[in-house]
Amino acid sequence: MLIGTHIFLPVLAATAVNAASLLREKNRLFSGRDLAMIGICGGLPDLLSPHIRLSARMESWTHTVWFLAGLLLLVFLLSYRYHRAGWLRFAGACWSAAALHLLCDAIAGGIAPFYPLFSDKIGKYYIPPKMWIFIDVGVIAACCVLTALVRHVEKIRKQQHIQA
Repeated sequence: MLIGTHIFLPVLAATAVNAASLLREKNRLFSGRDLAMIGICGGLPDLLSPHIRLSARMESWTHTVWFLAGLLLLVFLLSYRYHRAGWLRFAGACWSAAALHLLCDAIAGGIAPFYPLFSDKIGKYYIPPKMWIFIDVGVIAACCVLTALVRHVEKIRKQQHIQA
């Protein structure tokens, strides 16, 4: 899949969590900075090891379980150090964003999750490349709409709080 889906799909999920939290009369769980970091983590496998061809993805160290294991440790340590309030939720969201990237790539051509030990591929083209741009546009549009909705609900709640 394309980088837009990898970045914005986890942001869309985190924004949906924010919307659900607001609907329960609570505050957002992820700030704007949190959403940006979650998006960066979603794109991290492609940002650290750019590739065009599927064969390059199969040999990419960032599309393996080894990368996910190292990233898990790194995001836990950095989140605990720099994101004290809700650090575990934030670390889980960042790591899940990278894992979602690998899952998306598995259903869009496949990955070799245990490379270089094993070059066996899992997944295939369940989503053909000709659909990727449409998925990118749809995910980005949904993310924009949901973000606008969350901001609108926050604005209404703030006005109600001021009037009360």
